[in-house]
Amino acid sequence: MTSAAYGLIAYELERVDSGLRSFVSVQSSLVMYPIYAFGSEEQKREFLPKLARGEMVGAFGLTEPDGGSDPYGNMKTKARLEGNTWVLNGTKMWITNGNLAHIAIIWAKDEEERVLGFIVPTDTPGFQAQEVKHKMSLRASVTSELVLEEVRVPEALRLPKAESLKAPFPASPRLASASPGGFWEPWRRCTPRQWSSPKAGAPSASPSPKSSWCRPSWRRCWRITRRGCFSPGAWPG
Repeated sequence: MTSAAYGLIAYELERVDSGLRSFVSVQSSLVMYPIYAFGSEEQKREFLPKLARGEMVGAFGLTEPDGGSDPYGNMKTKARLEGNTWVLNGTKMWITNGNLAHIAIIWAKDEEERVLGFIVPTDTPGFQAQEVKHKMSLRASVTSELVLEEVRVPEALRLPKAESLKAPFPASPRLASASPGGFWEPWRRCTPRQWSSPKAGAPSASPSPKSSWCRPSWRRCWRITRRGCFSPGAWPG
């Protein structure tokens, strides 16, 4: 499936609710993709079929309370190796599906400052998920804080091909293509074309891209689409 096709499917889900699209895109782009790209063959056989069938729900733990925009410089979640077991300590914030998940892809720094990825079963002792309540938006989406206190994960659940911050981000273009709702409205309002059929003589409701309201949103749309994640020519309507 191409990124454009994936984005179109996610767009239709987002028309229902952005929380539904968040659930789907996290499950596929941020949980299944890292296992597919950086996991062992045993991990792929164990987790991917169950995730694809919806028998298992996953979460993606990268963002932290103090470092949402600087995941490397402010990553405080640590992993230390004890024999063949990794011990994880830290906190992740704003994690979609956190309280629903059976597994979480947790990113942590080891003693050599490498960013490592781990498949952490959420029933592991020391793992806690606390749902974020009273949100102003995305209230249909389950958002959580993940707390890890001396969580012990076997070496067999470490993603063996993930050893730097490059690993969490290859899924980002697919996630961007799955998130059209965030810039669909600016695109609709800023594109100089007739989006509806007003009465005869009525002015078009769509402003010019040169208007002050449109400039920042138009640039945002362009920055995303010019990367090829979601081609403007593929947009419906």
